[in-house]
Amino acid sequence: MQLPYTIDSNNIFLNAADSRSIGFDLGVNYETPDFGDSHIHAFTSLTYGYARSTFTEGEFDGNRVPETPLHAGSATFGLRGGQLWTASLTVNHFGSYFSDLLNTRDLTLADEDRQAVEPGDGVEIREVVVLGRVPSNTLLSARIGFNVPWVGPSTELWLTGRNLTDKTYIVDIENGIRPGAARTVIGGVTIRF
Repeated sequence: MQLPYTIDSNNIFLNAADSRSIGFDLGVNYETPDFGDSHIHAFTSLTYGYARSTFTEGEFDGNRVPETPLHAGSATFGLRGGQLWTASLTVNHFGSYFSDLLNTRDLTLADEDRQAVEPGDGVEIREVVVLGRVPSNTLLSARIGFNVPWVGPSTELWLTGRNLTDKTYIVDIENGIRPGAARTVIGGVTIRF
């Protein structure tokens, strides 16, 4: 594990300690046969990842390695209408993780040397550093697509919505707290040659 520091506007990476990671990834896809004569069938895709990364020596022994969540996964459920349309709903989960070697729990403003800044401290901070535990987030997305064979055999019109519940969540705190994208809807055309 390397820890970045900024000293006199230079980024320096220091070896922090040895670590061990144990984990696994699982995934399964399933699609039903057509429902009767309708040519409509259901499909699902499930993924799950577990990663336990901890330091194995020194003052950080037993602490979790920063930026590595224990759990992450997604579940997609959808319907397909023959070759004409597809609709799906996806739930994505990204687990909580620590941003620093000490596994600071509360979000804390710090200086470039990653020392906590207290109210009234007279320090000049060139780069905002926030330490702490980034909370997990679970987001809902959806997609619908229509094939348009009269335009071409491989042409699809589609509409995708992400973060449909418009949940406020934190993506990262490396250079200050960065919120994730708000509800986003995007449409487009895909043409395969």
